[in-house]
Amino acid sequence: MKLLDPQNLSENQIDVIPIVGMGGLGKTTFAQLIYNDPRVDKLFDRKAWVCVSEEFDAFKVTKTILEEIKCSNDGSENLNQLQRKLKKQLSGKKYLIILDDVWNKNYFHWKELASPCTSGAKNSKIIVTTRDENVAAIMRNVPTYHLDVLSDDDCWKLFSKHAFDGSSPAKHPDLMAIGEAIVKRCGSLPLAAKALGGLLRCKPDADEWNKILHSNFWDIPNDATNILPALTLSYRYLPSHLKRYVLSDDDCWKLFSKHAFDGSSPAKHPDLMAIGEAIVKRCGSLPLAAKALGGLLRCKPDADEWNKILHSNFWDIPNDATNILPALTLSYRYLPSHLKRCFAYCSIFPKDYEFEKEEPIQLWMAKGLLEHSKDNGDLEERGNEYFKDLRLRSFFQPSKGKKSCFVMHDLISDLAKFVTGESFCRLEGSGGSCVITEKTRHMSNVQELYDVRQKYQSLAKAKGLRTFLNTKSCWWPLYVSDVLMHDLMVKSSLRVLSFAGLPNSLCTLSNLQALKLRGCYYLYELLRDIERLINMLYLDIKGTKLTRMPEGMGRLKDLQIVTDFVLGCQTGSRINELGKLKHLRGRLSISGLKNVASAIDAKDANLKDKVNLKELELILGEDNDIDVGDEFYGYGQASTKSFVSIEMLRFENMKEWEEWCCWSDEAFPLLQELCIRDCPKLTKSLPKRLTCLKKLKIVDCEKLGGLLPTAPSIFELVLLKCKAFQLEPLACGLRELDIRDSNMDDSVLEQMLQRCTLIEKLSLWRCSEIRSLPEVRVPITMKRFRIDSCENLDYSNIFLYTSIESLLIESRKCHGLESFPLGSLPMVKHVNIEGCEDLKFISATSEGSHHQHLNYLDIRFCQNLISFQIEDGLAVTNLTQLVLFSCRSLKSLPEQMHSVFPSLEDLAITDCPEIGRVSNEGLPSKLKKFTISRSDKLIESLIRKKEWSLHKLPSLTSFYISYSEAEMECFPDEHLLPSSLTSIEISDLRNLKSLEYKGFQHLTSLCKLSIFSCPNLQTMPPNMFPSSLSCLFIFNCPKLQSMPPNMLPPSLSRLFIRECPLLKEHFEKDKGKYWPNISHIPVIQLDEQVII
Repeated sequence: MKLLDPQNLSENQIDVIPIVGMGGLGKTTFAQLIYNDPRVDKLFDRKAWVCVSEEFDAFKVTKTILEEIKCSNDGSENLNQLQRKLKKQLSGKKYLIILDDVWNKNYFHWKELASPCTSGAKNSKIIVTTRDENVAAIMRNVPTYHLDVLSDDDCWKLFSKHAFDGSSPAKHPDLMAIGEAIVKRCGSLPLAAKALGGLLRCKPDADEWNKILHSNFWDIPNDATNILPALTLSYRYLPSHLKRYVLSDDDCWKLFSKHAFDGSSPAKHPDLMAIGEAIVKRCGSLPLAAKALGGLLRCKPDADEWNKILHSNFWDIPNDATNILPALTLSYRYLPSHLKRCFAYCSIFPKDYEFEKEEPIQLWMAKGLLEHSKDNGDLEERGNEYFKDLRLRSFFQPSKGKKSCFVMHDLISDLAKFVTGESFCRLEGSGGSCVITEKTRHMSNVQELYDVRQKYQSLAKAKGLRTFLNTKSCWWPLYVSDVLMHDLMVKSSLRVLSFAGLPNSLCTLSNLQALKLRGCYYLYELLRDIERLINMLYLDIKGTKLTRMPEGMGRLKDLQIVTDFVLGCQTGSRINELGKLKHLRGRLSISGLKNVASAIDAKDANLKDKVNLKELELILGEDNDIDVGDEFYGYGQASTKSFVSIEMLRFENMKEWEEWCCWSDEAFPLLQELCIRDCPKLTKSLPKRLTCLKKLKIVDCEKLGGLLPTAPSIFELVLLKCKAFQLEPLACGLRELDIRDSNMDDSVLEQMLQRCTLIEKLSLWRCSEIRSLPEVRVPITMKRFRIDSCENLDYSNIFLYTSIESLLIESRKCHGLESFPLGSLPMVKHVNIEGCEDLKFISATSEGSHHQHLNYLDIRFCQNLISFQIEDGLAVTNLTQLVLFSCRSLKSLPEQMHSVFPSLEDLAITDCPEIGRVSNEGLPSKLKKFTISRSDKLIESLIRKKEWSLHKLPSLTSFYISYSEAEMECFPDEHLLPSSLTSIEISDLRNLKSLEYKGFQHLTSLCKLSIFSCPNLQTMPPNMFPSSLSCLFIFNCPKLQSMPPNMLPPSLSRLFIRECPLLKEHFEKDKGKYWPNISHIPVIQLDEQVII
């Protein structure tokens, strides 16, 4: 209580007291003792406890403080309202606030939070617990309180209390000596002592205690993992099902309550609280179980239903029996039957598969899983309801990758597979883990770059196959065995098919309801007789190269989804066929509008009345005369509200379009996204009022101008080559702004930054009127800043923008940027500087020592960059990737690079001809990938000198060397490269004549070797390759004539030979003398011929 003693008066209005100590030292426990001391209530009028953790959110923290001091926030929706209320509540009051587990190092975030606290009475206290001294330095105004470790005696007492369950250790003499030795290894940390004590209370056997004492986990340095070995041990010995993330009882209850009570207070449901708490205890502190059961019960406000869950015999099924958590099995069992069917169908998705919301809905529609509502409402809306229900029950969760996508947690995916059994199958990898039987009805295939015939050898067994969903493991063109094509064509029961280009015989699949050809880049023609697929509901051809639609598309009267409609020249379906497709919904892109035969055809398409269309894209193709007026709206006879359901509208490449004749200000009442691209003659203005618009993108429309549409909800605005637009006033809620080729000047930019207080991303391209960056207080929300070709801009103010996390500068003239200090932007993570002629130095000094967030640095085409100026002893600790490209004056890498960039994993040096060496200490030890190209001096030093010590880099797995005229006839020298390498690429080494046998023999981990464009390479010695090699690429080596087949290891599964005429002759299929020696290799490519 000395920390709070009223006698310890300071000059501060509020004392901010940091408690600092390493993890596990008991900072939170110490703060709890203070907070719960009865004397505190007498000292302070108000008190509040907030657990802050890693994500520092001033809104949430302020809201929690208000709740803790028993003040309702009355639904306040923004930080400003909350802070005004908090300021009023604290005004003149002496208070104690504890902020537990703070990680925030952003000074402005702290000041923002602390602003209303200044209204409190003198001698108020804020206690902050943190592991980081830097956090304390930002927040404190009194000396930091450093928490010490426990004494040996106290640490033993704490361990004993938990290990012996409160009984005397003397009753267990066989365990005491072992326990005392374990306690010494705990480093006097209370959390470690408690964790291991708790682990060992269930293990009264001396052998088990000795296992813990002598475990090699103690040898892992704490610094290596940032995890205490004792905690690693306590986790290691957990049962497997508990290892999948464990919460405290309190946090588990909060998570369950959030989902079960839909955000309302559990106290409003006293009849359910006790049952809920008992259910949470059975969840085993697992977040996924708590979320799943909470989501299930939010729709069941009846205590009887909750008791059914609590007392279900499913809890008694051992997890090991099914590898499915009982809580998840329960959450499935109590789903309504219609949701059970839809969820089970999602077992077709491979693990970690990212899908947009529409994909499962469209598959459910094609499979007939969506029930019609009583009022015969929209089936897609029904699908949306099902999807929402499953998402709220945590069966789907947002993807961490693509914002618009969702994924299924691994355990949820296992549950789906468990409940569907043999009827669903996922072909992944080589297909070995997928058991195909006569019962298999639905199948997905994760297509690899080359799918071999062995993968599909069991497909013929699935005689009743109804769904085949093909997904890609990568974005480039893929190859597949013709065995798959043959087997699929005989599946008359097939209803859902997702694949690349298929033969016309597919039209015999009369039951086919869904065909997904998305991303089939080389697909030019659709099926000739597609009109025979009369049951077709869903056709996805986005990302193909179709030149026309087949004739008769209008006969597919039940078609609901067709992503693209391509109008051909004189052949194929005309645009009026769309008028016959009355059930179209979702997205529709119409391209080739130059081929519209007449205005009557355009009218008959009847686009305005397709009430379920959400996205519409119109692409002309080439010069033509077309208006968005009469034909678009139906000759002026449109209803007051046209296109009532359209949410996204795109016009593209309409060279002769001059005026958008909008019949009514009430058209497009739900439009959220509008994009107009490459319409150079479009004049006048856009529709005046688009109340729901969120995104507006206008590109290459130089004559379009005036005021922007009234759009109060807009948060993303992109204007490229649109100088005639008036940029003021912009909506204050704008979050992303991208301006190119604009007349914007300094004053407009300053007013914009003052008005748009929520801006997160700002891009300025070729804005020649901007001469300086405003010195106004930049919104702390701004994270990404891009400046491109603003040739008159002075960059000296850029370091005032301290909230930036990503900075890209691409400009020939960068006035005021002779040096770039790495530590000047405290929050920056990514820095790209390209083409800056003024830049001479990359520096780092102790004055600007905020380097802890920087992890990516990319410098390109900075021809006057001379050197790195790094102060001795300074380290940019988190930099993992460094790219130096075409910096032709740069003479050296940083001295002592291994200590300056200790975390560096990826180093790429290209076209830096003056760099001649690395420092004697060599490269950073964590380096995983090293690329060196067009840098002859550096390559020569690599060949000639041993101080590089590449062979001593334990983590290096990828090495790429290319474009060199260096005198290097043989490569690599013995022991030049480390045995850890898994991939090597050798390209454009003009003088290379032979590969070195001894240089490859010790590379026992090598899996992939690529040799490109080495015009003088002639020989490869026998038995050169290690037995681990699986992929060999040899391209454009015209003189290579010797590669005896006995040099290829049995492990080789991919062989590619292109533009090597002398070599190809020996390996040609069925003709070359060495063909019998390689014919067993699963994938072979000889020039354009792929053999799989």
